[in-house]
Amino acid sequence: MVIDATGSTANLSLEQELAAVQVSDMLQSLFGSDLLAGSLSMQLRGRGTGNTAADLLRGLAGDVSFDLTDGAYRGADLLYEVQRARALFNKEPVPQAPADPTTPIRALNMSGTVADGVLQTNEFVAETTGLRLLGDGGINLVELALDYKLDAQVLRAAASAARLGDLTNATIPLTIRGPLVGISVNFRVWWPAG
Repeated sequence: MVIDATGSTANLSLEQELAAVQVSDMLQSLFGSDLLAGSLSMQLRGRGTGNTAADLLRGLAGDVSFDLTDGAYRGADLLYEVQRARALFNKEPVPQAPADPTTPIRALNMSGTVADGVLQTNEFVAETTGLRLLGDGGINLVELALDYKLDAQVLRAAASAARLGDLTNATIPLTIRGPLVGISVNFRVWWPAG
């Protein structure tokens, strides 16, 4: 990473590659948040201008791709949210919310571009306990907020254990939005067609 501050506005040029970095330690150091954990490999190439860290992020443009394995997102349990939505739709008792909502992440692959402080994802594929997720969206790097539209597919192996047998292989549209410290999960429709 090179920052040229000889002019009135600093110029940033970076070409970063990370391999098997524990992301929770990195996020705790950079942003004071350990909501995301796992082993991260990443490639980032970009340029930006600005005189503060926020201005540099807002002016950053480039390409990014990363892979996360053996991870977790602390703060939301996506499989529980599917169970809750199903119970509400069927007018059944809502299952008890987990005391420590966490979504285990077996694997997550993402690639996209950075412009105006937003990482816009062109490709997003993730597998969590019981769900496969596909979709796109963006992460505002300045405000540390995300906005994703995903399709969740209930995997056969987890369907019976989670009492979701009638949703095996169904595709459920999800919207995940909000600050990284308090995202909300919404179902765009309550029940998959067919």
